[in-house]
Amino acid sequence: MRAERSGTVLLVEDDAAQRRTLAGFLSKRGYEVVEAGKASLAVERAATADVDVLLTDLKLGGPDGIELLVELRGRFPELQAIVLTAYGTIDDAVRAMRAGAYDFVSKPIDLGHLEAVLEKALEKAALARENRELREVVRN
Repeated sequence: MRAERSGTVLLVEDDAAQRRTLAGFLSKRGYEVVEAGKASLAVERAATADVDVLLTDLKLGGPDGIELLVELRGRFPELQAIVLTAYGTIDDAVRAMRAGAYDFVSKPIDLGHLEAVLEKALEKAALARENRELREVVRN
């Protein structure tokens, strides 16, 4: 039996069927999932939810996933991000990593691999949050 997962994932995917499938998979694995079909809605959702990891498609039919990542990391520096794409190039992967992505995952998605990457991203987010909290304690 798997250990219960924790963490909130902001899933941004413009393909509604794929978004529902991924959200269902992640929910069954114990993650809290906040869904958005486009970047502007994702920004709204991130402002009202305590999100640990951004899981976003690269192509969103408007601002792309990397632009979204840059905007959200500017507001939430501890946020980790995983960029998904069916059309990934090495240039896209480099651009995502330079923007602060934790990882870049190609479609079709290997769900086992995605889950492993997500767990590592959640660990990094938790460590970043703990580090910030400790710095605040030391300052006071």
